[in-house]
Amino acid sequence: MSDKKEISNAIIFDFINKIFNVKDVDNIFDLVIDTLKNSIRCSRISIMLIDNNKEYMILKKHTGIDYFITDGTKINIKTSYASQVIKSGEPLIINSMKKFGLIKQYSDFDAFIIYPLRVEDLINKKNIIGVVNLTNKINNKPFSEEDQRIIQNICANASLALQERLLN
Repeated sequence: MSDKKEISNAIIFDFINKIFNVKDVDNIFDLVIDTLKNSIRCSRISIMLIDNNKEYMILKKHTGIDYFITDGTKINIKTSYASQVIKSGEPLIINSMKKFGLIKQYSDFDAFIIYPLRVEDLINKKNIIGVVNLTNKINNKPFSEEDQRIIQNICANASLALQERLLN
């Protein structure tokens, strides 16, 4: 096993050990952001949940976003890049914002990634409840396969913890 994979496994294992002991939804968000910030080395991360009417993404927690954008900010799903993730259930990975037509719209950095938060509904289908957005990777390089594996595992386990807390 490579050193990178061992480090990734340790990050994921540590996160799993912590997440299911967290009692409060806000603390789940904090743990997700702290873990991703330190492991993926992104300075700009946000977690957004879909409102009950499935019209808006509501910003729940963030780091590195402009000070005038606050928790609770709403973004219309139809005008959001997250809408692609919500419809497909698959992450949106942009390794060159310039090629994607996002020049400095969101960030001076080049790589951007949106991962879904999924929960199982009563008829056993995956239901997207929100997304995690990451950009401003410290070295301004594309997200590696190991980065994506860490993000995927953190989002999957955070989704399980959120499902448990939101249903209780």
